[in-house]
Amino acid sequence: MVHDLHPTPTTRTWTTGRTVGAVLTCLALVVAATIFGVVGSIIGIMALSVPVGAVVRTVLVLGAVALVLTGGYRWSSGGPRILWLVAGMFAYVLLPAAWTGKALIATAFGWEGIIAWVVDAVVWAVVVVLVVRSRPEIHDTRIDTSALR
Repeated sequence: MVHDLHPTPTTRTWTTGRTVGAVLTCLALVVAATIFGVVGSIIGIMALSVPVGAVVRTVLVLGAVALVLTGGYRWSSGGPRILWLVAGMFAYVLLPAAWTGKALIATAFGWEGIIAWVVDAVVWAVVVVLVVRSRPEIHDTRIDTSALR
């Protein structure tokens, strides 16, 4: 009997890889949102306008969120949508700009404190949900390993 030289991936291996990918994506979201948030703020300072800076920052940050979340999903070979929703939303909680209510668009309206945090969280959540819903959901039970045995 000839044994296959390549071990078959187990459900645990797939799940672990996806979980690690979601955690790394969460951290990458925080880093990318911070970097693009600073770039947007610098553009606002150069334009001498708080609303312009807030809008540019929001567009850059949300674009980075969409790109990083999509890239992390592809790199990790998908997984359940709830895992990616949690990773995306947890990144907002970890984002330092979110703690001060200056993460996204709320500062363009002059809002501060908890109202700014909630408005920015809703905008962030909408983007995360749209990106995650646009990706196909892959469960470990859908992976057919019977041909590998």
